[in-house]
Amino acid sequence: MFEPIAIIAHSGIFPGGANDAETLYSAINDKKILLDDVREHFQRVNLEWVLAKEGLTKDRTWGKKGGYIHNFEQFIHPDEIDFNQIEFLKLDRIYQWLLFLWSRIRKQLNEKTLSGLDEHTAIILGNLAFPTISLSKIYEHLWLTKNKITPYFSLPEAMNRFQSGLPAQLLADVIHVNPYTAYCIEAACASSLFAIKGACDYLQANIVNVAIAGGISCYDDLYIHMGFAALNALSKSGQSRPLDKRADGLIPAEGAGIIVLKRLQDALDNDDTIYGIIRGASTSNEGKGKGYLVPSEVSQTKTIKSAYELSGIDPASISWIEVHATGTPVGDTKELISMAEVFKHDLDIGAN
Repeated sequence: MFEPIAIIAHSGIFPGGANDAETLYSAINDKKILLDDVREHFQRVNLEWVLAKEGLTKDRTWGKKGGYIHNFEQFIHPDEIDFNQIEFLKLDRIYQWLLFLWSRIRKQLNEKTLSGLDEHTAIILGNLAFPTISLSKIYEHLWLTKNKITPYFSLPEAMNRFQSGLPAQLLADVIHVNPYTAYCIEAACASSLFAIKGACDYLQANIVNVAIAGGISCYDDLYIHMGFAALNALSKSGQSRPLDKRADGLIPAEGAGIIVLKRLQDALDNDDTIYGIIRGASTSNEGKGKGYLVPSEVSQTKTIKSAYELSGIDPASISWIEVHATGTPVGDTKELISMAEVFKHDLDIGAN
């Protein structure tokens, strides 16, 4: 059986002014659109230069929308962050967001839990590790200099080039916990869920007593739009329509969220606030298939069933499900087929 894991703190920062989980939930419940135009976010190039045109599609994008965090610099207070203020402002957003979320998390934890963060604490973050704006600027600065062209911007802080694994290590350094159980994991869209599953594994094996887990989506916007266009996964209509027969692809969005986990009994004994309980978790690799963007409903079905078997919960009793739902016709259909098999509901595949 799966030993229950308690969520004792949480914090997130999301697109469209949803600067915490509660605001994001309200926006979703009210069916608000949190997307913005990409123009100001491409920054270093004119949008018209990179839009796909008749007969000109290579190294181009057709996407004009994205999900962006609003006015982060206006509500962040570096003096509240446990980090040198001058150095903090030199960091890329991927680090600033994480340290900001930790400043919020600290306020949710009781003193006993905070003082107990030590070598028996894990930090696992899902991080797709796409190039950040700072990393792109570093390479652009070097390229311009090498070709004897005067850069039009100053060279970013050198540590910003370690965007793949440094976020977790930096947080471990700030909290003063064991760096050997602090790392980032890359599992595409499932990265944050793999991070949470790994944190549960550490706790259940009694390797750690507290685990911080979550995910970060922070990237060079031009890179991500061109990349998903090349994969033919980017929405041409500029609308996210998951599980809808009109869906024509995904729309990239940035954001970050972390949770703090403990074994349920430990959380109860410590009088921690409990926001939720994880009663089952399962992961898998889909193995050989038709491509990276073509999921396997067989593998998905086995994984979901495994999680429910571990939890002891009957899938038929579930009335609310959060799904992947990228808005790609193939991926959404596969996911609906998997859910119909596990939850034994009659689903009209392809319906609105």
